[in-house]
Amino acid sequence: MRGQRVSNGASERGSIIVALLLVMCLSAVVMSSLMISTVEYELSANTLREAQAFAFSDSGIEYGLHMLREPGVDANGDPIVVKHRRPAAGRRRHRQHRR
Repeated sequence: MRGQRVSNGASERGSIIVALLLVMCLSAVVMSSLMISTVEYELSANTLREAQAFAFSDSGIEYGLHMLREPGVDANGDPIVVKHRRPAAGRRRHRQHRR
């Protein structure tokens, strides 16, 4: 009876433990890759916001310098027209007293 194997419970328990360890290792690899992808997404979003903030601040500085060099003219070369507000129609009038 050389070709026949006798299965015992210890060998089956060992294979279950190895299978569980393999599943745990694979799940740890998947979780770590998910965490890395989340971190990379946040980093790319932060980089985008940083580039936008830099561009906005740079354009603001350029606009301010232009306004100092040529007051009364906007960046397109058009004159800046300031409209003064008139007081509302009923606020400045004196009340007439009734007798």
